[in-house]
Amino acid sequence: NRLTMSRMGPLWMRNFITNLPLLAGKDIAGFKTDKNIMLCGAGESLEGTIPYIRSHRDSLYLLAVDTAVQHLCRNDLVPDGVVNLEAQFYNLKDFYPVLHSRIDLFSDITAYPASLRQECHNQYFFASSFQETSLHRKLRALELLPREIPPLGSVGVAALYLAGELTRGTVFITGLDFSYLEGKTHARETPFHDWCRLQETRLKGDVWYSFSRSRPSTPADALPPGAVTNRILESYARQLEDIARTMPGRVINLAERGMKMSIPGPGTELPAERAVEPPSAARVQKKNTTALWAFIRKEKEILEDLIRIWDDVCAGRAGEEELLPLLSVCDYLYFHFPDRETLPHTEPVFLFRVMKEARSLVRRFSIPT
Repeated sequence: NRLTMSRMGPLWMRNFITNLPLLAGKDIAGFKTDKNIMLCGAGESLEGTIPYIRSHRDSLYLLAVDTAVQHLCRNDLVPDGVVNLEAQFYNLKDFYPVLHSRIDLFSDITAYPASLRQECHNQYFFASSFQETSLHRKLRALELLPREIPPLGSVGVAALYLAGELTRGTVFITGLDFSYLEGKTHARETPFHDWCRLQETRLKGDVWYSFSRSRPSTPADALPPGAVTNRILESYARQLEDIARTMPGRVINLAERGMKMSIPGPGTELPAERAVEPPSAARVQKKNTTALWAFIRKEKEILEDLIRIWDDVCAGRAGEEELLPLLSVCDYLYFHFPDRETLPHTEPVFLFRVMKEARSLVRRFSIPT
């Protein structure tokens, strides 16, 4: 929505531009596995599924959302792949247990840049379409933009969407509860659980419980009785159901707690592994590095020209209207402005805001040395 775009849009675009050189890596569209996928969220139901995961570990591709990694690793279950959607720094601790592990990391191109710096990870990228901008259009035209997915909001929902494309087999899900008992919003041994324990003192007491009580909630149609949810979590549960419907007979919910959803539950037999044709070389090859570097240089030059003309405007050597042609092809500078439908124009209130964005972003167009 517009409020989210105004608040998070600048961060998404900063990360997007900072991560542009990584598009020379692999597109998620080129990845396939011939195993069934076990998709793990960080809800409390994950704890009860650990024995099942352990007993079937060799026949499953273990795919985790970032917040579930620590819980799995503390149960001696290193995931095969991790889905990384977070644009802020909060999820950095999620990756501590796998800093030196060879895992597949499936990241949104807007993910926090520091989470993508581990060279031992096999990096695959996708692009959630948070907004159509000139950068997206140009990258798409050059066939440099990775696989696009809709903006789904929740990393768990996005992970199911991706899992359906990574395998033709069955996708088992757990930990995608979208409800919780007050006092326990996540599985134990997750980073949030650690944070709560670190905050506890003789005077503070149970931080986990007080935090869960501080958020608006309503009774949930969930297991166990007494669980609560909120409108955002409930909307994610409905999205998960909608995606599961596009994968008929392929999604099984192993969780014995969480929101009640129209997804087959525990008791379903583990299907046999299905043979999958390996992806063609054309799909797994890396992007055209030469074209990518040329694109980054050109976009940086456009912003530098824009800033130069603005400096001339401020010095009285040029008119504001000379900015408009370049601003029209740089709509990523102001796509998040609340009044974006009327932009660009030459009103000072807009020009000062947009040039602040230009000076901030021009430094982020860089090419590795």
